[in-house]
Amino acid sequence: MNVDIGTLLLVLGIVDVLQVIVFFFLYLVNKADRGIGWWVLGSALSATGLGLVLLQDIRSFEQISITSAGTLLVLAQIFLYIGVMRFLDRKENRWLVMSVFALFILSFFYYSYIINDLTARTVIVSGATAAVSLLTADRLFINKSRPIAASANFTAAVLLISGAYFMIRAVLTLISSPVNNFFAPALTQTAVLLVSLIEGILLPFGFIIMINQRLVGRLNKLAVTDELTGIYNRRVFMEIADREMAGFLRYRTVFSLIKIDLDRFKLINDRYGRMLGDRVLEELAGDLSRRVRKVDIVGRLGGEKFGVLLPETGLTGAHQAALRLHAALKQIDIRSDSGEQVKLKFSMGVSAVTDGDASLDMLIARADAALNLAQQHGRDRVETA
Repeated sequence: MNVDIGTLLLVLGIVDVLQVIVFFFLYLVNKADRGIGWWVLGSALSATGLGLVLLQDIRSFEQISITSAGTLLVLAQIFLYIGVMRFLDRKENRWLVMSVFALFILSFFYYSYIINDLTARTVIVSGATAAVSLLTADRLFINKSRPIAASANFTAAVLLISGAYFMIRAVLTLISSPVNNFFAPALTQTAVLLVSLIEGILLPFGFIIMINQRLVGRLNKLAVTDELTGIYNRRVFMEIADREMAGFLRYRTVFSLIKIDLDRFKLINDRYGRMLGDRVLEELAGDLSRRVRKVDIVGRLGGEKFGVLLPETGLTGAHQAALRLHAALKQIDIRSDSGEQVKLKFSMGVSAVTDGDASLDMLIARADAALNLAQQHGRDRVETA
């Protein structure tokens, strides 16, 4: 059965135009995600390139359509690669991509203007497309993050199959009869358009799922972490504390709680501004997380108040840990825009579960009492209760 190449090209062009529309809509609603704009440009270049291919039968447009179409189609793959790398928050290998494109341009234009060889041009376009597609697939497989792993693997598989086919096409073109007419209904020509058509349908599907999975991952993270500091929010911190309390009541596994209050934080905000105040909280949360054990739980309890849960740690061990944290956190170096160092002081209250505790509220009440005692005794100190 003969398949009209022109019709396939038209259908493929329509699919690419739909890609542009889909990617542009995704770009408008997901501007925070880097890379989507490159997908829009890549799809637009591909659609334009396919349109120029259709003009090859018009003699007055033949030469310019040949060179422009091939160049745009390869650039479309490169833009796709750049978009994927930006989406993954990775740096693209510019030298490699520029080298591939430069080699493509030199050889493609040579066999367009110096030696008019359609077979050579077919091999060159197929080889360049395969190289960039396989590179993009490789980067997706290697650099994907956990929230988008499934969709990234699917998208990479589509690119891998497409790249492998274009590589096979380049080899088959080299060893088979010369290509004399681009629109001739040859098996390899029909197959490459069908593969491109399938890729054009599956690739946006994979990208859309990648974007959705990243969005779901962000929403899940926001549900358990504090938006400013990135550590556990109060709700999750208290849920973990409840589980620790349940373990104590059942198995008598001790644990402790440290409550931390950044002294006179309102004065820092009033003097230096809220932006610096937010930076203080971010630095505090980050430093606190780095200085505790891996098993310890750090959370923001609200405002300038933080909490640390220390599993399998009694009051003496918790007090020693609080003293170390108190000394270390005071060394955080934060400076205002004028270079003035912001001096940080902390009050801490420490408590541990006891045999008389029947609920988490009793432990929290003692930690609050210890924190109040530290503030009543002049602040910038550690107290236990």
